[in-house]
Amino acid sequence: MSILDILNQVAATNSPIEKAAILRENIDNSTLKEVCRLANHPLLCWYTTHTTSPPKIPTEWSLEYVIPMMLNVLPTRKATGNAAKAFMDDILSHLSVDDEEVIRRVILKDLRSGFGESITNKVWPGLVQTFDFLLCDTDPSSIVYPAYSQLKADGMRCAMSIDERGNYTLMSRNGKPIDDLNKMAADAMHISDLMDNQPTILDGELVCYEVGAGFLDRKTSNGILNKAIRGTISEKEAELIHYVGWDIVDTTSTLPYRERWEMFCDLTYQCSKISYIETFICKNEKEALKHFKRVRREGKEGTIIKNTESKWVPKRSKELCKFKAEIEAEFRVTGFEYGTGKNATRVGKLNIQSECGLIKCNVGIFKDFEDSVRDEWLTDTPKIVTILYNERITDKSRKDGTESLFLPRVTAVRLDKDVANTREEMIEIERRILLDD
Repeated sequence: MSILDILNQVAATNSPIEKAAILRENIDNSTLKEVCRLANHPLLCWYTTHTTSPPKIPTEWSLEYVIPMMLNVLPTRKATGNAAKAFMDDILSHLSVDDEEVIRRVILKDLRSGFGESITNKVWPGLVQTFDFLLCDTDPSSIVYPAYSQLKADGMRCAMSIDERGNYTLMSRNGKPIDDLNKMAADAMHISDLMDNQPTILDGELVCYEVGAGFLDRKTSNGILNKAIRGTISEKEAELIHYVGWDIVDTTSTLPYRERWEMFCDLTYQCSKISYIETFICKNEKEALKHFKRVRREGKEGTIIKNTESKWVPKRSKELCKFKAEIEAEFRVTGFEYGTGKNATRVGKLNIQSECGLIKCNVGIFKDFEDSVRDEWLTDTPKIVTILYNERITDKSRKDGTESLFLPRVTAVRLDKDVANTREEMIEIERRILLDD
């Protein structure tokens, strides 16, 4: 049975258990194993998507013969551009129709069989290297000042993997390879030299920058970066791509962030295409807010706050969070919901809305009040309350088009007010808080 026959057999079932069983039946097939590894390797980039079928040559090569050739030439950049296309034409012309299709799927990193790294590693444990990004949380309660405040670049999240020889690959958050036509090769080699030729993974974002024009707008930049993922980027467009980073991946989770950050700055100090993100050390939340306001005035997305002693973990961490300025506004209470457990007969959540009715949500945070208010508000529910929130958010599940609030909390009962704020008034409050000094 050919490799393509096995892949098609796996594709014929929708059951992950059956897919894994079929692969296990062929567990000793070393070529199948290598095909699965290469197609699912998150940090392997072929730097070409050229798989157009060329005329066949009578001499037929095997997959076992061509795969090492490809690994020696394409990921190492020994052939790029038209040379890489010519190399692939030569490879494909010597393969059978079935094996040509297998190589096409490997190059495009899609075996079209309905399985990926998870099932592959279940059959061959540890075969495919996995990589997860360190992600930020939305709850600022774990931030300890002084802390780092970093610009949230409006680009494409990207890991840069540099091997012991100075070769590098760029990978998006969903594992897709990104081709910048080798424009960062000199910088990658420089970093490799500084790291004594030890493999290194940088974490950051790709942005597009044009001399004289500055950073390109998000739409234009994303269009160029998407071409880099599709492998259709031009030389001129690739020149615009820059890597702006903030971390070095530490899979041992032993180095505090302050050490990783200093190392990142030292490694990229003299690079031309790789740089470190705008960063400030903030003594308190007030200073963090000042930095946040400045970048917002400049039309940028915002900032990320990070604990200086935080460790790198391959998941979402409460040690770093997207900064959100807190906003206060008055809301009308329209009812309440009972709580759960010991609060099943007491107030659990207040139903609130703006005066115009365009913003509605439930508030279940009572940390600013004595627990006794849960009983008091059963019979004496407040009419107007002050709500502290981070931002207004759109709930796509709502058919009436109303907005909700992110991290709302009741901070005061307003017996002195009979009218709540409208959505338009809140927009003006937000503008003053976020943009004014």
